[in-house]
Amino acid sequence: MKVSIRMLYVFFATLFFLICSIFIGVEPMFVLVLVIWTLFIFYACNNLKDRSMLFAFLIAFFIFLLGRDFVQQFFKYQIEFFDPDTQFHVYFSEILSLVVLAFSYMFFAKCRTGSMKKTEYEYRVGHINNVRKISQYVYYMSWMVAVISRILVGRFVSNYGFTSYYIDYSEYLRGNTILYLISKVALIMPVAWCIYLSTRPPKDKIRIPLLLYLIYLGTSIIGTGQRSTALLGLLFLFVYFMYRNGLDPSEHWITRKITIIGTLALPLIAVFVSAYSEWRESGIMTVSSFNSGIMDFFYDQGVTSNITKRAFMYKERIPDQIYTLEFLHSGILARLLNIKVYHGNTVEHAMYGGSFTHSLGYVVLGSSYLAGRGTGSCYIAELYQDFGYLGILLGNILYGFILVKIANREKDSGIFWTSIKFYIITQIIWAVRASFSGFISQLLAPTTIATFIFIFGLAYMWEHSRRSRNYVDNIKVKTGIGNEQR
Repeated sequence: MKVSIRMLYVFFATLFFLICSIFIGVEPMFVLVLVIWTLFIFYACNNLKDRSMLFAFLIAFFIFLLGRDFVQQFFKYQIEFFDPDTQFHVYFSEILSLVVLAFSYMFFAKCRTGSMKKTEYEYRVGHINNVRKISQYVYYMSWMVAVISRILVGRFVSNYGFTSYYIDYSEYLRGNTILYLISKVALIMPVAWCIYLSTRPPKDKIRIPLLLYLIYLGTSIIGTGQRSTALLGLLFLFVYFMYRNGLDPSEHWITRKITIIGTLALPLIAVFVSAYSEWRESGIMTVSSFNSGIMDFFYDQGVTSNITKRAFMYKERIPDQIYTLEFLHSGILARLLNIKVYHGNTVEHAMYGGSFTHSLGYVVLGSSYLAGRGTGSCYIAELYQDFGYLGILLGNILYGFILVKIANREKDSGIFWTSIKFYIITQIIWAVRASFSGFISQLLAPTTIATFIFIFGLAYMWEHSRRSRNYVDNIKVKTGIGNEQR
């Protein structure tokens, strides 16, 4: 058997983790988690252009779920203690999730058949151009409102505190019609952005929209402190650039220069995020050293590990609801089914809102939850709460299927379904830190549905009108109508 460089990388990485477990005292179960994660991250890197979505999901899996345990186990950084049963459950759940996700991804990737459809992108040029123009205009207009919305949220956080954002901001919006409308129009921006990207605009035409998107991400983290928005936005751009890379031989979306700049910028971004997080909590932005900034980043962002641990510890006390069906409690379905929609950190939201984030937060934090604090959620914890380890298995099979479909370029399904795929990318990645069915809630939001209908409906009418005019002109030419006037 021929030994490749990648196989050597995997071998030495595995050997490193095993040695660490012996000499540093790392828990063997956690070492096994890291070995499995490393194997599958190398699998994703082996064909990154087709496995970019799997790669992005695995990166989020490490940052949000494994990061805290990693710095605690290997560097003895701010060690927390949980009972052995809880630790075993979490590590076993992570192993089960990674193995099932990766092998289901391999299975569904191998089952892909057919070649890329050419009718959509080569023969319906007029319709695609219409969608591109309309979505770009909608994106520009909604972008201005979205940035204004982020600035207003930043002012609210600055005046009343970050925790008040989770308690009072929804009521604050409902009491101000203008601000409420601004917040709703701002939701149009990411929808229009994904529809625009689905039309595959040329690289030279995307620079201004891309710059505006980066400004929006910067505004989100600086103005409101929402680090997740910026991180997910960057992962989304990585997936999209890899998706486009190689589709057109004349365009190279991932160049060596971009790779080098991105690699060098990542640790600097991590240190900045750590310092900014400290400033948001205490009003002082200090980082004692570069290494401590990196440690703080993984420790802070890896809090999801504690979510899965506390969800296991408080399993019997968590309200009996089906949390994987949270999408029924918001958006268009809640209105159609006449299900009450809850907002903010309230007892009613925790007990009846179908949100694992709020239920777990109320059980674990009590009065601190009502004061605006929260625990967050994790798709693994939700699946276990509803259906045990079988739920984790089935849920990750579904996610493996979705990851394959998102990154699939061999059999493209047209700009409508492609835009839907792009739109759920961030929510699928964020599921490591949030709801299992959050991507469904996002799709069924009234603003999302209205934006899709408006852009594609207007583009269809525009194209239909153009074809009707051409048809009439052809009839006139054939029948000689109009020649008499000449």
